[in-house]
Amino acid sequence: TPARRTTARRTAARRTTTRRAAPKRAARRPAAPPAPPGAGIFIWHELMTPSAAAAKAFYGKLFGWGNRSMNVGPMTYTIFTQAGKDHAGMMEMSGPAWQGVPPSWMQYVHVTDVDASTRQARELGGQVMREPMDIPGVGRFAVLKDPAGAVLAIFKPSM
Repeated sequence: TPARRTTARRTAARRTTTRRAAPKRAARRPAAPPAPPGAGIFIWHELMTPSAAAAKAFYGKLFGWGNRSMNVGPMTYTIFTQAGKDHAGMMEMSGPAWQGVPPSWMQYVHVTDVDASTRQARELGGQVMREPMDIPGVGRFAVLKDPAGAVLAIFKPSM
């Protein structure tokens, strides 16, 4: 019937006017090679403070952190714990090497090769604040500064 044909034409006209072109897809960038498991993630946090006793009290009350201390050579190192797990460390800033250094939290990023990552950081315009060194029985680390001035540490556990 003519009424059906008119309705069919209107419906077809609506379909063609309401259709939108599919959005153009951006060109795909080549994917970076996958990092080994655990590489590139923050794995440790370390507080450097002029008063370990005050920090233990502050963070214990603020977050409910427990702590345990151990003698590591000439210094005492404190581990902050939460629910029985180690979450962060702390060292007291004492002596002339710490003059002018503000208290801060250092973040450690896991790498598979500290020496290679240190070389790469230099090539990318970063600075090495502390050359790679071993912590016996713990791992190897270095302290880097990115081109904008932000400081972080890289670390490979010995386990």
